[in-house]
Amino acid sequence: MKLCCGSNLYASFSLETALREMSKIGFHYVDLWACKAICDHVDPEKMTAKEVKQLLKKYDMTAVSMTLFLMSDEERQKRMVFASELGIPVVIWEPAQSPDWNDNMTNLNPISIPYGKKRGSFNEYVEKLKEDLIFAKSLGLKVGIEVPHCYTFNEYLYQIYATNQAINDDDLVYIIAPPHANARGYEAEDVYCQISKERAYMLYLWDVKKDFVFPESNRAFGTGEEQMPGGGQRDFKKQIDYFNHNNFDGWYNVSCHGTENWTELDKINTCLKKAYNLVMPLIQQEKGGINYD
Repeated sequence: MKLCCGSNLYASFSLETALREMSKIGFHYVDLWACKAICDHVDPEKMTAKEVKQLLKKYDMTAVSMTLFLMSDEERQKRMVFASELGIPVVIWEPAQSPDWNDNMTNLNPISIPYGKKRGSFNEYVEKLKEDLIFAKSLGLKVGIEVPHCYTFNEYLYQIYATNQAINDDDLVYIIAPPHANARGYEAEDVYCQISKERAYMLYLWDVKKDFVFPESNRAFGTGEEQMPGGGQRDFKKQIDYFNHNNFDGWYNVSCHGTENWTELDKINTCLKKAYNLVMPLIQQEKGGINYD
């Protein structure tokens, strides 16, 4: 079954705790977060590939991606090498910062280093992404770009379409983020129509608070409880129906922001169990109950 979970939901806890708790709930696939600015579960300076593999095996988990947001190029490349050593197929990061990034992305960890040249251009973003793809390919990796992402060069549909046209390469894949789409007045389904379908690697199952409206809410997607599936206003049956009926063959990923500072393990587990119990039957129903392992 192509359902995974982002380890960032357990950012206040160790990687072993995250894997153990996700496994108990029913997950067998994970998006490993390796971001100092958000959730650094996989740090090549503190862990070996062997140690990470042992933890994954211990809890019957398989890593389907590694997320590398908000870091320097040098650090990103170091962690891409680590992802390759772990046999992870896709590394994920944000699109390049648009000129108004620093004016609006003001609630990030101070150590955050956004991707791309400060106040750069769309063409510079594309060229940088092409260069990083070459490095990724040398390691046997694909690059996943989160689309859309507010205040980047993939913020609006025409930019996502233009990126897909400019880089006609199956090693560039897309990670679709519904709340960022909502923040700019459209839906994840609209994003799916702008990209090459076979390059849609992952859809975040990410809720938004019940009173979320465009444009007043901007990136204020809600508390952790509201962003976890079932806590907000998103109709997940409708969304999963659409993607499956339109030949989506990627991963569904229960991943959101809002729980990273939570220190109560039971609180995270309660929300995640609710999300799992909501989305798993919907995916199984659409796939006819077939196990897609």
